[in-house]
Amino acid sequence: MKIKLRQDKILVQPTQDTASTFSMETKKYDRKAIGIIKAVPEDSEETIGSKVIYDDSHSIDFTIEGISYTIVSKEDIVAIIEEDK
Repeated sequence: MKIKLRQDKILVQPTQDTASTFSMETKKYDRKAIGIIKAVPEDSEETIGSKVIYDDSHSIDFTIEGISYTIVSKEDIVAIIEEDK
């Protein structure tokens, strides 16, 4: 798969175990807020493979070959999860 991102976008693969749910009026929303960076634009400071927390309120969600992906703006990455060594 080859996706060329705009300079301000990041491709994230949401992790399956980190969904949260909330309700607003009568509609229920399922949110995924933790994922792994799968692609970044050239000259990006973000690193492919980093585990991140992101704001999915304006994300573009899609599936390719059965795998879910999300495109978010760089500003939507709110934290990087560092693994203990």
